[in-house]
Formats: sequence, structure tokens, C-alpha cells
Amino acid sequence: MLINTYPYGGVLLYESAPFALDEKTRAALLEKWDAANYDGEVDDLLNEAEKVASPRAFLRRAYVTEVDENGAVLVVEGDGEPKTFRIKSPLVGEKLRKDTTVVGTVATCGRALYDLSVSYADDPLLREVAEDICLAYMRHISIALHEYLREHIYGGDKFSRLSPGSLSSWNITGQVPLFELLGEGAELTGVELTPSYLMIPYKSASGLSFPTDSPFESCMRCPRENCPNRRAEYQEA
Repeated sequence: MLINTYPYGGVLLYESAPFALDEKTRAALLEKWDAANYDGEVDDLLNEAEKVASPRAFLRRAYVTEVDENGAVLVVEGDGEPKTFRIKSPLVGEKLRKDTTVVGTVATCGRALYDLSVSYADDPLLREVAEDICLAYMRHISIALHEYLREHIYGGDKFSRLSPGSLSSWNITGQVPLFELLGEGAELTGVELTPSYLMIPYKSASGLSFPTDSPFESCMRCPRENCPNRRAEYQEA
């Protein structure tokens, strides 16, 4: 894992291409897509992906100066004067505490892998395989980001994460102030927002991590039943 640090409190984590997935993850992908691999096409796609793969994550610390029922005010160090950002969200206002350090983050499979997946637009099956490979790389860098936060920011596991759009109490328009907080960091990862606030590459994740004594997952506030991605039981607020 390569790490670049910046004077304004930003940190870029990245793998330099070419970069291969670990053998366990690679084997799991080949097993999952075995039926599509009759001519070795999945093997070829994995090899092609590994040649260009450079998953990236960026984080930037912020200081919480105000908290109320409607959100929070965060301050980050800039090249000159500190910059202030207002996060409008009842959930953010509930979970953040004044006078604490929080961290804006974005993690992505990387632009090169995204471009590779788009190149298979005329082959729906291989496009789906390519998207799955992108997801595997995003998970790899997301784990590295979590470990960096645990070891270098919070000194342990007492932190949780919120993401714009995961719940109505912080809707997807919250991407705008979050990306403003990240500053040039999003550009360093190759991630951009669309007019509908979605991220490109699609296999990207943004959020705000914060210190907490009680672990929190957005799933705890989501009543959707039978969700395959559920990470925690629903708890009515």
C-alpha cells in the first residue's frame, strides 16, 4: 500500500498498477463466474484488470465546531484560512459530537478499471463480471482505508461511518458538501459526482467516519427486509 500525505490534512492511499487481487479473492471470482469462463474469458478479463488496477482512497480530517438537531458544522485546514462546511442532516447532528475529529472519505476501484468495465458495454455478461471485479478492488481499498483510520486516526475500533444516501435522514444531496470537504482529494482518486449525485466510477463509496463508544451501521435505521447487504439488525430509532 502506497501513502501520500498533504499539508492540509489529506491522505491518499493507493495501489500502483499493475496490482493483482489476493489468491482467495481471485479464486472466489473464478468460482462465481465459472459458467461464463468456458473460453477462459473471465481469466483473461482478470488478467487485463490486474494490468491497470490502481484502487484509491482519500481521507481528510475535519473538526466539529457546532452540532444541532439539523446537522453539524465542520472545519478543515486549507492552504490559507480554515474552511467551514455545514452538513445538513438530522442523523449527522445526532451522531457527531462537538469538539471531536471526524474524517471525510472516498474509496474507489479506480478510473482505469471503470473504463475497462465500460469497454464491455456490448457484452452484458462480461460487463457484469467486470463490475464484480471492480467491486472486489473497491473492497480491497476500503479495508485498507478502515485499517488506516483504526491505526492512525482513532487508535482503535471505536469509530463508525455514515454515508450520504444510505438513509433519508442524510439524503444523497449530502454528497455535495462532503466532496467540497474532500477538496482535491476526490480528483486525486479519479472520482466525480454526476448531476444526480451518483459517483463515477460506480464502484466507489464516500462517507464520514466519527468517534463513537457504540458501533453504528446505517442498517440499524433501515427497515428493509431480506436485504442481502444487511450488516446489522434493524433498531427502531
